[in-house]
Amino acid sequence: MKSVVKEKSMVLLAVLMLTGCPGPGDRLPDRESALVGVKENAVCIVYPVQPGDLIDHLEFHDQSGKAFYAEPGDGDFHPAAGHCLRTYGQDLRPAQAYALHYGVSNPQVPYRFVSAVFTTSYDDKGVLHIANGWEE
Repeated sequence: MKSVVKEKSMVLLAVLMLTGCPGPGDRLPDRESALVGVKENAVCIVYPVQPGDLIDHLEFHDQSGKAFYAEPGDGDFHPAAGHCLRTYGQDLRPAQAYALHYGVSNPQVPYRFVSAVFTTSYDDKGVLHIANGWEE
């Protein structure tokens, strides 16, 4: 009888460890897609800005595995609707795939990531193009 109780306890413990505790727990932040395009021959990333949004960090990855992480610091970045988000001086080379994730905090909205995945290219005239992007 003792071994049956012990086995059931072990199974219950294993299930709890694999599934976590019930309830809201530590949820992953929501993700929101950004739009990527070209403005004045430079990459421009925009998203639907909400009043009070604050960009507190940027994660930047390219297809070669290069990673970059930036925090705006004292002058945290308050994005403006319709304006391009900063890329913090990252050089975007042609024929490369990129993934950018901006951490966005806001007192009225749960923490979220604004993400963009895109590929750059240049034509014979040196004009930048974004695969599946918009151009101005």
